[in-house]
Amino acid sequence: MQVDGSGNLTAMAIHHTAHELGVYRVAERFLDRALARSGSLYDAARVWTRPACEGLAARVEQHTGAGEGSFDDRWQALLADAPQGVIRLAAEVVHLHVLFPADLTVATKRRLLQSTLVRLDDAPRLPDWTLRPLDGGVAGTGVAFKTLRLSQLGFLPRAVSAWKRLPAPRRRELLAAPEAFGEWLRSVPAHGGHSQREALLHLLFPEAFEAIVSRSVKQRIVAAWPELAPEDPDPDAALRVIRQTLAARHGEHFSFADPELASRWQSGARR
Repeated sequence: MQVDGSGNLTAMAIHHTAHELGVYRVAERFLDRALARSGSLYDAARVWTRPACEGLAARVEQHTGAGEGSFDDRWQALLADAPQGVIRLAAEVVHLHVLFPADLTVATKRRLLQSTLVRLDDAPRLPDWTLRPLDGGVAGTGVAFKTLRLSQLGFLPRAVSAWKRLPAPRRRELLAAPEAFGEWLRSVPAHGGHSQREALLHLLFPEAFEAIVSRSVKQRIVAAWPELAPEDPDPDAALRVIRQTLAARHGEHFSFADPELASRWQSGARR
């Protein structure tokens, strides 16, 4: 993800509304602070540490699919006796989780975040620039992103803890090569958090990964343009090639969700 001198994203193939530009700014903060330095989305605290990530991931795994109850019940149960550092991380995990979806209301996003922050003895002040993007989003996410929310949330600390185990030179190498980063991220067990994985790839590298959280939808789009797609089993790589050609016809910032294009891959028609 590249940012010009005025703070505006220069990447291609992304959405450009004010809310969505705010989304990518928070994602940039996550990349720079959380992945690179174990820092925070909000302040100078150390939050995304390997022990905290491993602790939260273990708690989520313990409560995923365990017994009856809503997501809210299980989320509050896993945080009930958690250390403050794990709860602080959990709040930032929720914040990152609700950045992408455009089909969640702002009330729902803020409720999920506040229900976690309220458990902190000394809750951080959330900068306005981190909250404003919650009024919008990037794209729709579908049913699994919502009904398997605990699995989506669990993927984030599990992925970051795996990231922290990599040697520093390898981390730098992956951040410089989005395709390699995507291959590495898919090596982290998803445990039902597949949609969150795809959302994270787009947030971190919007010029390389489409704003689509379903791997099967990506494959359907590739299948709809066989004359443009390379013989590559990776749908993300194929979509990059397809986009290059379609951009000449539909404009640089088109979306595969645009009605004219969506009607083709949703119906399976080829033309």
